[in-house]
Amino acid sequence: MSATGGGIVLPGKSYTLTASTNTVFDRCYWYFPSRERLLHLWGWKICEITYDEGKDMQGGDFECTMDGATPNGKIAIMVAHKIEKMEIRVGNESEGYLEAGKIGTVFCLMSGGKPVGISNLTTSGNLNITAENSSVIESSNGEKSLSHKILVNVTPEDHGASIKCEGKQYDKSDPPTQLFETMSIGPQKLVVVFPPQPLDPLSFNGELAEEVKVIIPIHSNPNPTTLKWMAKRTINGSEELTELKNNEKIKIPKICKEIGEHKVNCSLTFKALATEDIENVSYELQAENKFGQEIYSFKILTPDSTTLPPQSTTSSSSTSETTTSTGKSSTSSSSTTPGGSSSTATPTPEGGGTSSYVIPLVIFIVIIVVLIGGMIAYKRYSAKRQTAPLSMQ
Repeated sequence: MSATGGGIVLPGKSYTLTASTNTVFDRCYWYFPSRERLLHLWGWKICEITYDEGKDMQGGDFECTMDGATPNGKIAIMVAHKIEKMEIRVGNESEGYLEAGKIGTVFCLMSGGKPVGISNLTTSGNLNITAENSSVIESSNGEKSLSHKILVNVTPEDHGASIKCEGKQYDKSDPPTQLFETMSIGPQKLVVVFPPQPLDPLSFNGELAEEVKVIIPIHSNPNPTTLKWMAKRTINGSEELTELKNNEKIKIPKICKEIGEHKVNCSLTFKALATEDIENVSYELQAENKFGQEIYSFKILTPDSTTLPPQSTTSSSSTSETTTSTGKSSTSSSSTTPGGSSSTATPTPEGGGTSSYVIPLVIFIVIIVVLIGGMIAYKRYSAKRQTAPLSMQ
């Protein structure tokens, strides 16, 4: 037994039902699911009926009997309906975001269509898709929907990537024929959350008694909710951390300056750099949001400084659900300033200064003086001998 579209038909369109046998039958009847007799034929090997366009459409199991027998059982007819609803769901329904460094889910959901259809979930960029599958979900009232799921491992760079979902419905003919126009939803922007991102240790050039401004660029989503500027001093061989506050020596703005999407510049200003601000001391900015913490190490360099900044360390949120970040370390001798520019500190070498050329110059002058003095003495001696009277014998 066969039917137009493999048994999936469009509403309002005619379709044909066919049953066949190898022998000539006397009579055949087609029955609707209600058992209403539709057709009565004699003496054919094929019992066929065309359901005309415009008649009321019915779905269900259709049955053909030939001489009282039921060849090949029944054939199911489905009247197609267009997809009614599509939805893109990211992560948990209550969240709507993915966390960097963790496996998250993106769903394309389609409902209200007959047949259920197939979906195509596309993304921009280079999302790391670790798994993908589709499943049909049946509700308590018998309605079926499609859930197309992908598992992705996202990074901060994936924030803002677009997601689009398309749905198509086909009949069961060979090859399949698309029943309705393609349905789609999106593109929808992907939201990725992440803690403050690590940076190499920073250094900033300054002059004693002059104003020095420190700028730390922070990339996080959301922006940091807690900031602490700390001084790390070595006292009697041990390190002590002290939080810096606004006072007559230091200025700390209440908010950081927005420089881009989820990027801020946080600053601290030494109003007049003092010796105590650079000797036996290094600094760090502790930045934290809901998803973790990062520590940014930096040092102030003056022309007489030769010490490199300390290595950066990274700490993470204490909960098991928080993504941790690993800090980077560097032993570079260059001093870095936010915004991509850098300048190299040029301290005066030990033992340097003007003494390196003054001593040779003094020696050279002494030698010249001695030579000139010798020449003058020699000339005087020669002149004296030439003017002396001859002695008489």
